Amino acid sequence: MLLSLAATGSLAAAVGIVIAYAWWLMRGRPSQGPAGSRPEDVLIVVPVFDEAPLIERKLANLAALTIPRRVVIVDGGSTDGSIEIIRAWISGRERFTLLETSHRNKTLQLNEALRLNPCEEWVLVTDADALLEPETLERMLDVAAANARVAVVGSHVRPVAAHALESMHWSATDWLRARESDRGSAGIVAAPCYLAHRDFIAHMPDDTLADDVHVTCRAMLGGRRIGHAGDAAVVELRSPRTLRALLRHKYRKADAYLREIVRFLPQVRRIPRPMRAIFLWRAALLTIVPLLGVIGAVTAIAAMAASFASIIVATILTMLLFVVPAARGFALAALLAAVSAAALVMHPFSRQQASFPKILRPSEY
Repeated sequence: MLLSLAATGSLAAAVGIVIAYAWWLMRGRPSQGPAGSRPEDVLIVVPVFDEAPLIERKLANLAALTIPRRVVIVDGGSTDGSIEIIRAWISGRERFTLLETSHRNKTLQLNEALRLNPCEEWVLVTDADALLEPETLERMLDVAAANARVAVVGSHVRPVAAHALESMHWSATDWLRARESDRGSAGIVAAPCYLAHRDFIAHMPDDTLADDVHVTCRAMLGGRRIGHAGDAAVVELRSPRTLRALLRHKYRKADAYLREIVRFLPQVRRIPRPMRAIFLWRAALLTIVPLLGVIGAVTAIAAMAASFASIIVATILTMLLFVVPAARGFALAALLAAVSAAALVMHPFSRQQASFPKILRPSEY
C-alpha cells in the first residue's frame, strides 16, 4: 500500500510539473520589444570531420541559399578524403573558404573559425549532415529583425530515416520551442542549424559539449531572447535508427545539456524574465522530472510484483506500449526520463568530450 502511494505521488508530481509548464506557456504573451534592422553581416561556419559521404551535397546546398554569404568550412583533420573533396569543390568559388585545423571537436573548431574571421556580426552554424531549404537563412534573419532583443535564432528540424521515437522527439521539441518563443524566448536551439550574434558564440569554454545550449544560455544571461523560425525547415540526414543508437545518442545529449545547466544555474538571478523562468522550467524538466518519474516507475514495479495478477497486467500494458501507435509518446517519455536520470546520476563522473562518434557508418548514409 505504501509503495503504491509513493509511486502514485512521484509520478503525479512529475506529470504535474510538465502540465504546469504547458499551462504557463499558454497563459500570456509578453511584449515583443522593438523591431530591429535585418542583420547583413553573416558568416556561415560548417564544422566537419570525416564527412566525405555528405560534404559535397552540403556545399551545394549552401550555395543554393537565396541570401548568399561567406562560408568557412572548418576541418578537424579528416582522413577519409573530405579535404580533397572540399578543395576541389570550392576551387574558383570565392565565397567558400577551407580552414584546416587539428581540432576534432565542434567547440574548438567554432572558436578557431571565429578567431580567424572576426568581421561578421552574426554567425550561422550548420552541421555537415543538415540540409537547409533555400530560404532558411532569409527566414531566420527575419526573426532576428522582428525583435531587436533576439540574439539567437533556431530552426525547425526534420530527421530522415530516423527511429520513430527520434522523429517524435523532434516534432515535440519543435512544438515546445515554438510555444516558448511565443511566450518570450525559446529555451534552446537545435544544433544542426542556428543563427547567433557573435557576442554569444565566440570564445566558448573548451569543455562545452552542447554549443547550441551554451549559446542560448549565454544570450539569456546577457538579457537577450532566443527566437524560433518555425518556417525555416532543416533536414537532418544522420539520425539514430535503432533503439540502442537512440539510447546512446540521447544519453550524450542529456549529459551535454546538463553540463550547461550546472554551469549557468549559479548565475540564474542575473537572467531577466521571461528567460529566467524558461531556463528554470527547462532545468526542472531535465533533472527533477526524470528523477521523480524513475522513482515512481521503480516503486510501481515493486508494488505490482507483490501479486501475480499485477505482473500479468503489467506485461499486457508493456506489450500495448509498443503495439499501439498512440502509446509511443509514453515510450518516448520513459526513454527520456531514464537517460536524463542516468546522466544526472553520472554527471559528477562524466568525462565526455565534444568529439562525438558518428551516429551512422558511411555505408548507412
